[in-house]
Amino acid sequence: ATITINITHKGNSRFHYVNRVVVTANGQEVARWDFSSGNRPEGENFSREIKLQIQTDTEIVAKANCNLHGSAGPARVTIKIESEKS
Repeated sequence: ATITINITHKGNSRFHYVNRVVVTANGQEVARWDFSSGNRPEGENFSREIKLQIQTDTEIVAKANCNLHGSAGPARVTIKIESEKS
């Protein structure tokens, strides 16, 4: 599965920026991006893409963190696998 994470943040200067984005699948970290004042995201709004092998129902949790204000909380989605009926 290809999963796109969209991050929206008001501020992208060397003083105020997203410093981390973490994605977990069923509680296990599957992607992480760390930023700094000299290595910021490309804009206030940006996205990242990951590819995962999904074989069972999977809860995806994405959480971004601001260097000044912390996080507004995680975004969650569950990918359900439909079983084939015989």
